[in-house]
Amino acid sequence: MELFDFAVAVTAASSNHFEEFEHNIRNFSHRFPRVKVFFYDIGLEELQVIAVKKLPFVMYRKFNFAAYPNHVQNLLNYAWKLLIIQELISEYDGVMWFDSSIVFTRDVSHFIPLMFTAKSGILFYLQIYSRMHSIRAATHPQMIKYFPASEDGLLSDMLPGGCILVLNTADVQQHILPWTTLCALHKNCIQPTGANKDCPRRIWGLPRNQYANCHRFDQALFSLVVGNLYGFELSRYRLNRTEAPAHVAHLLK
Repeated sequence: MELFDFAVAVTAASSNHFEEFEHNIRNFSHRFPRVKVFFYDIGLEELQVIAVKKLPFVMYRKFNFAAYPNHVQNLLNYAWKLLIIQELISEYDGVMWFDSSIVFTRDVSHFIPLMFTAKSGILFYLQIYSRMHSIRAATHPQMIKYFPASEDGLLSDMLPGGCILVLNTADVQQHILPWTTLCALHKNCIQPTGANKDCPRRIWGLPRNQYANCHRFDQALFSLVVGNLYGFELSRYRLNRTEAPAHVAHLLK
């Protein structure tokens, strides 16, 4: 069974990320011809909306911020991403999320066999070139109070949030998305007081058990919820460097 027979691709962008979206979505179309992509508008300008709607392989949706608590309008806490995934998983059997900055380098035909073997309903497929910092380093202590984890678990690598495949399995329905959605809807959970995204440049060099006074919002949340479910066995739900088919394109940097 092909992945796109039952899973839908989805991305989103605000006006300040539209240029990279335009560039990278063409890469997606070239890599996966005839595959439709849901695009969620989280703050485009009028001319940008017109441009998106002209793309034949893109299905445009405007994210309805008014349906959610006010804090979701803060794009920097990424609550909107969690809620978009929840919206689509209620309609489809799978959701393949990728940030607007993502470029695909090869196909994704190996995803489903890997997930079947690992008995996992979620897969993080962004290619990581350097060692990841720990969950502890970039998770606000208040979020850890919502989702307690063992000390060994908190020393595990934090998951990359830019590329996520979610299947509509029992594990996902019962143990992952209910918690990520609930957290996204509560400001004190997804965005604790004092939460700051900016991590030290040398965070990877800090002791694994040291909090770096920064918070990675959706990445931290998924790392805790998914890690607790699968015993922090990263091989069950994160691709390694040689398996991952996507990376961040630094177009605007």
